[in-house]
Amino acid sequence: MSLIPLPYRPDIWRTGAFPAPWPQTSDAIYETLAALQARGANYAVVALPDEGDAVRDRGMSFVAGAADNLFLDPDMDRAVDLASATLDCLRRPTAEKIADFYALVMQHPVTSTLDDVLPRVAAANPARDRVLPFFTWLATSAPDREPVKFAIAMLGLCKEPNSLDLIRTLGGHEEFTKCAAVAMGSILGEKLAWRDWWALAKSVRGWGRIDLVERIAPLGDANFRRWLVRDGFQNSIMNEYLAHIAAVDGDLLGQLRAPDALSDRPRLRGASQIFIALVSGGPTQDMYDYDDGAEAALIWLDLAAQRPTCEQRGLAAHKLTRFAARDDCPWPAKQREAVQTKAAAYLARADLKAVVETALMDGTPKECWSATQIAQAVGLDAWPYLMARQEKDPTARCWYDLMQTRDRTRVAMVVDLAERQLDLDAITTGAASEMGVGPKFQVHMSLDFVVQDLRHHPGLGWTLIEAALQSPVVRNRNMAAQALAAWPKGAWPDGAVPALRAAIRIEPEETTRQAMENALTPDL
Repeated sequence: MSLIPLPYRPDIWRTGAFPAPWPQTSDAIYETLAALQARGANYAVVALPDEGDAVRDRGMSFVAGAADNLFLDPDMDRAVDLASATLDCLRRPTAEKIADFYALVMQHPVTSTLDDVLPRVAAANPARDRVLPFFTWLATSAPDREPVKFAIAMLGLCKEPNSLDLIRTLGGHEEFTKCAAVAMGSILGEKLAWRDWWALAKSVRGWGRIDLVERIAPLGDANFRRWLVRDGFQNSIMNEYLAHIAAVDGDLLGQLRAPDALSDRPRLRGASQIFIALVSGGPTQDMYDYDDGAEAALIWLDLAAQRPTCEQRGLAAHKLTRFAARDDCPWPAKQREAVQTKAAAYLARADLKAVVETALMDGTPKECWSATQIAQAVGLDAWPYLMARQEKDPTARCWYDLMQTRDRTRVAMVVDLAERQLDLDAITTGAASEMGVGPKFQVHMSLDFVVQDLRHHPGLGWTLIEAALQSPVVRNRNMAAQALAAWPKGAWPDGAVPALRAAIRIEPEETTRQAMENALTPDL
C-alpha cells in the first residue's frame, strides 16, 4: 500500500475528502452490502471483501460474528491508545494521523474495547459536525471489517437518526449486527429500537440473531413472543442459546394453554424444538432453570397426542421421558411419572416406527438426525439405514453415527467405505496449525468422526490414521495419535512406526508432538 501524505485542509470537513489509508482498488464493505440489499438478496453471511485478510490475521476462519461473541479480550491500554488516536483524527485528519488510527483499529477485534473507548471519546466532547462526517465516510468507504465496526459505534455515539439506514444496511450482515444493534439502541432508545432489532433479527440466523433476541426478549410484545416460540429461537449456532429465553420470555406455557394451540402447527413444532434444546442443555440456562417445565411438557404431550405422528415430536417425547427419569430431575414425582407415561404412549404409537424408518432412508438431514436419536426407542436398528444412506450419497456425512458401534464387522465396513469416499489426497497436504472449521474442511471433519473411534478397534483403519497424521488440521493428527496410543503394539501395521516418527519430526504443535511421542512408548 502506498500512502502519500497530504497537507491538512480545513475545508476537509465540508468536502469529506479524507485521505484513505487503504489502496484505491479496495472494495468498500458498505457498497458491497448495499448492492446486495438493492437486489433484495439476503447477505447475512456472504464473504466480505476483506475475508482473506481477516482469516490470515486471525490464523483461522470464523462464522460471521463468532469472534465478537466468543473471544473478547478487554485491554485498557489499547482502549486509551485508540481513544487518543480517534480524537487526534477528529482534531486534524491528516493522512498520517488517519493511517495511524486505522492501523490501530485493525490490530484487534474492536468490540473488546468499545465499552472503554466510547466513554473516553464522549468525555472529550468532540464536535458533532466532525464526528458525523468522518465516521460516515469510514463506515461507507472502508474495505476492512474492524474499522467499519468502530465507525458504526461512533455513529451511534452521535445519536443521529439520519445514520439509521446506513447502520441497518451494515447490520444485515452477521459480522456487524452486534455493533449495529448497540448503535440503534443509542440513537432510538431501547423502547423504540426493539422493533428495528426485531426486523433485523428476522434476516439473520447466526450470532446476530442470538444477540438481538437476547436484547429484545424483555421488551417485545405479544406478536414478538409468538414469533419467538415459533421461529425466533432457532439459529444456525445452537438452539440451546435461545431455548430458555423462548420458554420464559416467550411465555411457552401460556402459548400452549391458548385455545388455538392445537391448530397452530408452527407453535407446536417450535415447542418440540424448544423442549429438545432445553433437555439437551448447553452454554446457557436449560430445563433445570425452567420452573414451568413439567407443566408445559404435560400440556404439549396432550396436544402432540392429537396431532399426526412425526419424528421430531417423537424426539421431544423421548428427551422429556429421559429427563423425567433422571435422579436429579427437579420436577415433583407425580409430574415426572405423568410425563414418562404420556411420552411413552407417544413413542408407542403404531405409526411412529414407520415414520422413523422413512426419515432414516429418505428424510432430510435434520429429519434423519431426529430419527437416528429415537430409532432404538421405537424398535429400529438405525445403522443399516445410515450405511445405505451414506453409500448412496457420499455427501451424507453419517460418519459419526456409523461409528457408534462396537461391532468390529460393522466398523470394518465403515472404514472400507470411508477409504473409498473420502478424498484422502485433499487431506494429506502436510502438518499445519489449522483448526479445521468451515466448509473447506468438511472432508477433514468426516475423517475425524471415523478416526476418533478407531482407538476401540485395534488394527482397523490404518490408511485413514496415516492420512490423518499428514493432515493440516491439528484435531486430525491428535485423533490419529490417540488411536495408535490405544492400540497394542502388536496391532500396529509395519509402516506405523516410521510414519509416526516422520510426523513427529515436522509436527508444529507441541502438545500434538508429545501425544505422538507418547504413542511410541512401548507397551508395559
